Amino acid sequence: MRMTGALSALRRVALLSGIWGMIALCIACDFSSGVARAETAPVKVFGQFGETRYAATEAMKRLQAILDLVYGEAGLEPEYVPVPFNRAYQQVINHPGSCLAAVTRSAETEQTLRWMFPVSETRVIVIGPVLSETPDEAVSVEMLRRAEAKGIVSLDGAGQVLLQGAGIRHDSRPTADTVVKMVAAGRVRYGVLLSVTFDLLDNDEKSGVRVLGPLQVQTIWHACHRDLPQEQANRLTAAWAHLKEDGRLAAVYARFQTTVPAP
Repeated sequence: MRMTGALSALRRVALLSGIWGMIALCIACDFSSGVARAETAPVKVFGQFGETRYAATEAMKRLQAILDLVYGEAGLEPEYVPVPFNRAYQQVINHPGSCLAAVTRSAETEQTLRWMFPVSETRVIVIGPVLSETPDEAVSVEMLRRAEAKGIVSLDGAGQVLLQGAGIRHDSRPTADTVVKMVAAGRVRYGVLLSVTFDLLDNDEKSGVRVLGPLQVQTIWHACHRDLPQEQANRLTAAWAHLKEDGRLAAVYARFQTTVPAP
């Protein structure tokens, strides 16, 4: 009888031990799962992915292909949020853990964003009225400096690095079609914007202006909130460097008949 009681007691101890062991295992599973979820939580990437005019362009397809590749290599998941550029910029500077799909470096953005890696290169172009007498070969920073009094308009974030660096006064406007309309109407002498943006406009919109020539090539970057977690930032920059080294990044750019931009 005593032996049977002892065995029952042992069984109860074993059962309780098993239960507590399972609870401990479940707690450990939940904790480890929580860590995994934290590490793979989507990074909000704000950009113009969903806008009709931008989404179908080669430039936006190339951008998303590059970001998908880099984020995948980094073990991070991008959550693309389609909004216009100005709103995207405001969202990123106000929300830690978020990134801006593509942005040019300017005096303002240099201080407010954390720069991850270059995603594209594009020409900074000068446009004038169709009947402009300015010859193509005359397009230069010096030409714009001499024309300040006659008016220069520039798209926000496009070409402003060049204008600001050269100390050229200009009227900054939020959309490419506004720049084109002001130039076509003769309200200003020249417009300065990125060719990739100008190319998005319909031919009818561009009928009143002509491209006078390029000023320089400008690099466009993937940038994030300054307080993006260091571990995530390290993953992104390391992934970009590794993809560039092993050739996979170059293969994506080659598909779009372009090359990897220099950092």
